[in-house]
Amino acid sequence: MGLALLLAAFVMLVGVAGMVWGVTAAEEAWWLLLVGVIPLLLAAWFVAAFARYLQSAYVALGGDGVRVSYRPSIDTTIPFADIERADVVRHHIVYGLGIRTNLAGHVALATAWGPAAELTLRTPVRAGILPYIWWTHARTLRLTVERPEEFAADVIRRLDQQGEQG
Repeated sequence: MGLALLLAAFVMLVGVAGMVWGVTAAEEAWWLLLVGVIPLLLAAWFVAAFARYLQSAYVALGGDGVRVSYRPSIDTTIPFADIERADVVRHHIVYGLGIRTNLAGHVALATAWGPAAELTLRTPVRAGILPYIWWTHARTLRLTVERPEEFAADVIRRLDQQGEQG
């Protein structure tokens, strides 16, 4: 994780240096730097802020529900009563990593490609697509956890236990 952040910072620095070199080579074009540097700095700030939270992201099963902490996007406990079902799905490389949505109630909190647990919810949870800016309500929540098959089986078992009690 740290190496990836250093590599990303290096690539951004090389990009800025290339822009500075290109603009200074052209006379009277220094103002063009603002067009590229300001969005680049905003993107770098957003990536750095999000990466700071990513290290503390986790999903855990508790006695009363599934605890999902993928700050600043989502930090909540989903009660088992609000979970309709749990499945194991494949999170393909084309879906990307990070917070992903189809804008129709499906949200993926992805940190890796491959098998992922997917929860279908009775009551949608609020998730930030662009945290602090744009929020949506997830009816389907895809989570990339270390052992998705075990996670989904545990959720299903607890849902069955609740069904027997209720």
